Amino acid sequence: MRLVVANLRKLIRRPASYVTLALVAALLVLVYASLIITARVSTDPSAALATRSIITFPNAWVTVLELILGVASFLALAFAGAVAGSEWSWGTLKAAVARGESRGGYQVSMLVGVVIAIIVGLLVLYLVGLVISIVGAFVLGQSLDAVTDPDGFGALPEALARSSLALTLYASFGYAVATVARSQIAGIAVAIGVYFVEGIGRFFASEILQWSPFGAAEAVTSAGGEVSIGTGPGAVTLHQLGDPLAAIVTAIWIVVAVVVTIAFTQRAEIGG
Repeated sequence: MRLVVANLRKLIRRPASYVTLALVAALLVLVYASLIITARVSTDPSAALATRSIITFPNAWVTVLELILGVASFLALAFAGAVAGSEWSWGTLKAAVARGESRGGYQVSMLVGVVIAIIVGLLVLYLVGLVISIVGAFVLGQSLDAVTDPDGFGALPEALARSSLALTLYASFGYAVATVARSQIAGIAVAIGVYFVEGIGRFFASEILQWSPFGAAEAVTSAGGEVSIGTGPGAVTLHQLGDPLAAIVTAIWIVVAVVVTIAFTQRAEIGG
């Protein structure tokens, strides 16, 4: 716990923590602005109604999280990779080991600190999203009576838990890749590259890649099962793990990432 608190203090002082949070917040504002404009100017009543339901209550209690994850997932990868890579390039891991800290214990404590920072950031962004949803309701002339809808608010705890689990996977994966690469740039590039390649690959081999790290994490925050994209002959069906299998597979991948991080750090040469 002492190391976790110490590493959290280091993360608070890092500009990257605030830059990442500000970047996601800016992207979230842009997404909401585009949705609000679409809802106001759309000439298709059904499309306008669907857009309004996304950004207004009671659905907004949960859709805010979905929109945040849409822009935050790969940034969580990048942030964790940047922190892990800096442990090698800045020599902080070597300094910790030199003063008697356990290699594995230090790395796990730093990863826990990263995950806590990301989840705190998620909560901050969630509050930002709620404020924007309220503003959007005023702009669109929607009543705020649905804010107190028990069904919408009641789904929030589970949605937050699912989102936190998914972001923990992204952070763990990014941290593990950057640790093996021992580099911020290489770690971030590889982690984000795998993220996008896997996303594209699921269009062609979703039955296999539904078991992959990001495929499982995505299933955790969605309904799971089959997802159809498009209509007609060109429609694509993506397979996703259902509950509770998606959560179990995601947890297993988190453990794998942590084990890889510890194993590599234990065997790596950090002297010099």
